[in-house]
Amino acid sequence: MQNSARRYEPGWVAMLKLIVEKLNSTQDRNLIAMLSLNLLLLAFFIMLTTLADFEEEKAEAVLASVNQTFDGQSSLPNPQARYEESLEKIGESAALIDEIGSLFQETIPVTEVEEDSAQNFLRLTLPVGRVFLERSEELLPVQDLLVARLLKGVSRFEKNGGASEIELLYGVGLNQTLKGRGNLVTRRLDSALALFEREGYPARQLSIGLQQGYADRFLIVIRLYSEDQGAVTFEEQLP
Repeated sequence: MQNSARRYEPGWVAMLKLIVEKLNSTQDRNLIAMLSLNLLLLAFFIMLTTLADFEEEKAEAVLASVNQTFDGQSSLPNPQARYEESLEKIGESAALIDEIGSLFQETIPVTEVEEDSAQNFLRLTLPVGRVFLERSEELLPVQDLLVARLLKGVSRFEKNGGASEIELLYGVGLNQTLKGRGNLVTRRLDSALALFEREGYPARQLSIGLQQGYADRFLIVIRLYSEDQGAVTFEEQLP
């Protein structure tokens, strides 16, 4: 019976006994300090666990009272499922961000890739000469393939319950005007926009505009969300 009781002993009890035994059997100050810290962390963990159980019991009691009063059925939400789903979406968006960034850098090595810490934002910065024909609004043939592969990954992400938005930005220098080439810039942005729409990306999730401080650069900004944001759209920034 004694062996059977020890088999079901809570893990924190065994840990506590082990720490106390080592404290009683050593004179090493460094080891004592480390074990004391472990003991404090264990006590903090036990306190958090106790509080969590108490809050759960209160929530269940309130829910039972509501069910009894209104003679209805209800249930507590499952925050763990929601948390795991969010982690899964974060993993999917991070993988897609890495996939798109690698695709552009392998195809156009001069591409600059910038990601945010949450891994749901990607900015691709390319020289204008690697996107459009010289002095023309016509896109280079390689862009058709790149955009098609980019949107294939985005479509896969959205089919799994995610959402996205894409900005197409033409870079200009600080305090630079479009005098003498405004029409070309506008036509180039229109051409890029039309390419994304031809590949099936929804127009309401697209925007075009200018980006100061990025002279002669073309930027593609991709934002990924774990859930559909509804009819959230960008406003066009061109005059």
